[in-house]
Amino acid sequence: MTVKKEAIYAVFGPEFSGIVLSFHEYLNRVKGKKKTIGKKFSCEKTAYQWLETNKVSSVNSLKSTKPKETVANKAKKVTKQNTEVVIYIDGSYKNSRGKYGVIGFAPMKTEPLFKTFGYVFDEEFNKLHNIGAELMACLRALEWAYSNDMKTVHIIYDCEGVISIQEKEQTQGARKTYYQTVQAFKSKLDIHFLHVRHGNNALHQKAHVLSQMAVH
Repeated sequence: MTVKKEAIYAVFGPEFSGIVLSFHEYLNRVKGKKKTIGKKFSCEKTAYQWLETNKVSSVNSLKSTKPKETVANKAKKVTKQNTEVVIYIDGSYKNSRGKYGVIGFAPMKTEPLFKTFGYVFDEEFNKLHNIGAELMACLRALEWAYSNDMKTVHIIYDCEGVISIQEKEQTQGARKTYYQTVQAFKSKLDIHFLHVRHGNNALHQKAHVLSQMAVH
């Protein structure tokens, strides 16, 4: 007897990007959410590939598209805290797959604006093991900031590669992709990087915990 596989759902948007296992949760993640799309899959691998395709398309649009200016967006820009975000990132590598966690806060606030985690499915990034996961976490953080009309972004990280790889032009693989993407974001955002020691910052530790939630 053939066992019918349960459907899974992929969601891509500024508030949440990832996989959910129930139709009820899928509706809650998608219905009424701006700039959010979703799709049903029977295979987890193809669901994640769909997510990665949408994330790459989002980054590529930076080179030619500016966010539309709306009355709502103008209202948000009245105060500084609406256009500034502090984002803690972390990555890990296990069982031949990178994982990342990202959590963002408005300045001087304790409730997160958003948090997300996921796998690294780009094999060029996985070749860099833990560093590749850290780089992907940084790109996910910048994607969120840009898609949510942030102006100033503070990236809190614990891996030196996050900053060293973007300081000199790269020519190969994931390092080249990361370098070029960060440069594109720098033309749109005021980005600041702050290094912390691993395990020496409570909020950064939350990003680390998120990175461990993506399990095989």
